[in-house]
Amino acid sequence: MVRVVAVNAIMIYADRPAELAGWYQEHLGIRSVVNPVDSCYYGELGEWGDGTPVHFGIYPSPVPLGNSPRSVMINYRVSDLPSAMLVLRSKGIQIDKTVEEGYGSFAYLRDPEGNLVELWMEKKAASAEVAAN
Repeated sequence: MVRVVAVNAIMIYADRPAELAGWYQEHLGIRSVVNPVDSCYYGELGEWGDGTPVHFGIYPSPVPLGNSPRSVMINYRVSDLPSAMLVLRSKGIQIDKTVEEGYGSFAYLRDPEGNLVELWMEKKAASAEVAAN
């Protein structure tokens, strides 16, 4: 059996990759740069505990996506969800819903291409309990 050990990269197909790359940089702080050879945008989200980077990419869609439903949601960790939501709302970005769980808080929104984005802030009490066990 194959066992996946980590996520190496997140790649998003887009009808308007330059616009989407700009949105992710402006609103979520994910910087990516275009590679003129393939017209894809590449960046990094951070790194795993071993120093290996988690890659981020936005690729031109090989076929128009239009308003077709998206079937994947990406969860991004933030350090201060209430502040993040205030900033996003101040820029006219709609937060579709928020959810509170014992282990964290969540906010849901969509990027300009219709991809579902989940922002997550870990609850400190939950992480302290896990560390104690």
